[in-house]
Amino acid sequence: MLAHRPRGGSENPRSRGLVGLPRSEHRGGGVWMLGGEIPGPYKRAKTMPESAAVPGLSISLTPEESALFALLMEVVRHLKLGCVLRVAGGWVRDKIMGLPSSDIDIAIDDQMGKDFADHLLNHLEATGRKEKMGSIGVIKSNPDQSKHLETATARVMGFELDFVNLRAEEYTDTRIPVMRIGTALEDAERRDLTINALFYNINSECVEDYTGLGIQDLQARLIRTPLPPLRTLTDDPLRALRAIRFCSRFGFEVAPDLQEALRDPATVESLNTKVSRERVYTELNGMLNGPAPGHALCMLFEFGLLPVVFQCPPDATVPPTWPSSSYSLIQACDRLTPSTLSSLSVPVPGGAPPPPAGGGGGGGGG
Repeated sequence: MLAHRPRGGSENPRSRGLVGLPRSEHRGGGVWMLGGEIPGPYKRAKTMPESAAVPGLSISLTPEESALFALLMEVVRHLKLGCVLRVAGGWVRDKIMGLPSSDIDIAIDDQMGKDFADHLLNHLEATGRKEKMGSIGVIKSNPDQSKHLETATARVMGFELDFVNLRAEEYTDTRIPVMRIGTALEDAERRDLTINALFYNINSECVEDYTGLGIQDLQARLIRTPLPPLRTLTDDPLRALRAIRFCSRFGFEVAPDLQEALRDPATVESLNTKVSRERVYTELNGMLNGPAPGHALCMLFEFGLLPVVFQCPPDATVPPTWPSSSYSLIQACDRLTPSTLSSLSVPVPGGAPPPPAGGGGGGGGG
């Protein structure tokens, strides 16, 4: 495979450490594992954390973020809801990496996202602060298109927020899972990638890593899944494209077992039949607008996903020499400016925007 260097810019954290973690704590991310086990870069942890809170790791909040979280906790305490609020996924990852992020997903441990959003709106209306929050929208789940999680959306204090419940799944005799409110561990395990399975617990103001792998994989610059990768990709085949997008964005490596799952014919077939073209185009636009679009295209080719993404005719084949013969094009892609790339992005039905700079974190939820 051809090697490509991502375009320079603030989004490329190749030389960036984990800004919230003191150097003395950079020990492979296993310091909080039971029995002191520290899994290697390609070794899946066999023990679960006694406490998911990551010692020595703090997140620096902006004044606006602090005010937002204070408001959310005000609702919890004033209404005596007794729930735990967590920020899930991409915002946590980016904060730890020292990157800006406005992609805030609020996960609630004991109720649906719409229910908490209603509590928040009612509280603001009752206290004369209705102007701080816009109307609530609801994105319904669509299991047939691998969209399993209902999401409530609202603009609050200038932030675009998604409200979701912690999710767990139970399978009956069909491939469609039955969703229920789950634990933080269950929710973390069903997410797309370990680096996107981190939480910031708003109640206790700490970072949580329930998989025991998220911080370690950020340090090792590794893309892998919380559960066996084929299971994760079967849950939502779009995660194959998300893995490639994050790999090309951050310059990370793909774990060997995930590489095998990406090449699995079942993954290719599911991506072609279970995922809407709108969702595919959204991920593709995220790759094209990222720091290394040429690298992303090469990865799509390497894992056999290029024909699916670009809807090549069934009898068409991509020649094995494609990376070499297209090298000039790929180099040109990596030299394009963000404004030029934006003009070349694939039109998405319904006008859906490309993934946010925070990258989303849910994989199934975001």
